[in-house]
Amino acid sequence: HQLSKSPLVQASVEEHAVAVKSGTRPVKKAPQTPLAFMSAMERFIMDASQPKFIRAFAWYRLVRIWSGMRFDDHRGLLPRSLRMQSGALLGTLARTKTTGAGRRQEELYIYVSALAFVAEQGWLHAGLEIWLSWGVERDYFLTLPTSDLEGCVFLEARYSDSQAMSRALLLRLCDPSGKALILIPSSVAFWTEHSDRSVLVSLAACLPELNPDWLDAVGRWS
Repeated sequence: HQLSKSPLVQASVEEHAVAVKSGTRPVKKAPQTPLAFMSAMERFIMDASQPKFIRAFAWYRLVRIWSGMRFDDHRGLLPRSLRMQSGALLGTLARTKTTGAGRRQEELYIYVSALAFVAEQGWLHAGLEIWLSWGVERDYFLTLPTSDLEGCVFLEARYSDSQAMSRALLLRLCDPSGKALILIPSSVAFWTEHSDRSVLVSLAACLPELNPDWLDAVGRWS
């Protein structure tokens, strides 16, 4: 295969060309969340011996990946709107950077297919059950954990809270043989809370038959 024909290379060249014309520096992209992390999160969710909150947080991370959500989008993801339909997850984003009262779009919707998985197809339903067991009467999604990591405290998680929880989760992830994925603990700082947003769009961009307009719609990039 000719490297110069790669959609990823072409997109990078176009991005740098725009940056040079406008006199600005190229946008620094967050490193993508690897597929190995995604499959490990799925297995973690399905492991009933693990603390409930960490399983629930792993579910939130995967939903964020498959729906192209920003971190801030959790503030408008209404727990009472989440439901399973034909094996898929549906929900409503009532307040985001691009939606809300008085905006052109007051609500957006998320959809995660039943076929959105790498290793464990049942992760979507298993994780939602944990979140719903803690109640749905709040106008944000991500909460803080209890000290025993088995429940949640109804306080809205900040970016720094989510970042700390993500790093703690990564340190617990293992491959199918039980070996830890992270060998150097400090390396978890390499990934950020923005790492999930571009995963689906970046992977799908490698498929030449997909319409670019569809990609823009998935993560609300345009």
